[in-house]
Amino acid sequence: MNKINSNSNSNNNKRVYRACISSFILFFICILSIGILLFFNGFLLMRFELPLKSQCNQSPLPNDGSNGLNDDGCWMNKTYNKAVIVVIDALRYDFVAKQPISNGDNDESASIYFHNRLTSIQNLIENKPENSLFYKFVADSPTVTMQRIKGITTGSLPTFIDVGSNFGGDAIVEDSLVNQLSFNDDSSKNNTEKDRNFRNKVIFIGDDTWVGLFPNHFYAEYPYPSFNVKDIDTVDNGVLEHLLPTITKLNDEWDVAIAHLLGVDHVGHTYGPYHPEMIRKLNQMDEFLLSVSNLIYNNNNNNNNNNNNNNNNNNNNNNNNNNNNNNNNNNNNNNNNNNNNNNNNNNNNDLRY
Repeated sequence: MNKINSNSNSNNNKRVYRACISSFILFFICILSIGILLFFNGFLLMRFELPLKSQCNQSPLPNDGSNGLNDDGCWMNKTYNKAVIVVIDALRYDFVAKQPISNGDNDESASIYFHNRLTSIQNLIENKPENSLFYKFVADSPTVTMQRIKGITTGSLPTFIDVGSNFGGDAIVEDSLVNQLSFNDDSSKNNTEKDRNFRNKVIFIGDDTWVGLFPNHFYAEYPYPSFNVKDIDTVDNGVLEHLLPTITKLNDEWDVAIAHLLGVDHVGHTYGPYHPEMIRKLNQMDEFLLSVSNLIYNNNNNNNNNNNNNNNNNNNNNNNNNNNNNNNNNNNNNNNNNNNNNNNNNNNNDLRY
């Protein structure tokens, strides 16, 4: 009898143990399923692009009777005739901001590889604060190239599920800065055709990711392959080859120039920031930015001088015209006086007879 009771108790204990294990496994599966569901709905967000474009005839204000239009048919007049946009990939804030010099043999002394290398930007901030703005932006993850280009040009937030398309992204269908710069309202709908009416002649030089995201958006394009992270010079040398001569030419062949350099990013991936290659690359970027700013400054001065010369010529022409008019008026007055004198003489002669 005792043996039977002990066997039944043992079986009951086993059943309870198995029930506890089953309950724990079921509870674990439920928690895991809820966690996966929350992860997919929260972390792997899906972003839907709306193929809508802002139009010039649509006012930014809801009750604006003037529709926000100016004489050129859009919301505001251009402040400048030409613009240059330079994107240096992976250019950290501390690469640009002026940093205190450290002489110690510690980790801070290793920052000589990348601190205080971009003196051209620091000089602009210090010497021309009225023409310079320097801000620190914190980018949302993910920070891969294609997602950040989308964020800069469209104002949207990237999602992690988009990272997979970084190696072959589709063209952007929503409105963007590049679309507004390039196309008129009637031509933006047919931007798949190369022959269209440009609002501005936008040229692009550098990372070929832009060409994939904005096909047929550029009046001229010079793309270079970007996925070989061990190649730290090809893209940058291509930008230097094409951008500087373009800025020098103040002609009708371009209105906006966009350049995207990758050397700093590739050095960071291949060697890290604490490497002599980072010194070389940042020094190259500093010389490049100095050349760009000098060209823009000289072109502005030349334009101002030409405008002043034109104004002086116009003033001289006006003065000459005024002098000629005055001389002509004086001559006419003299002629009239002579005629009057002759008439008086004739009248006197008539009276004598």
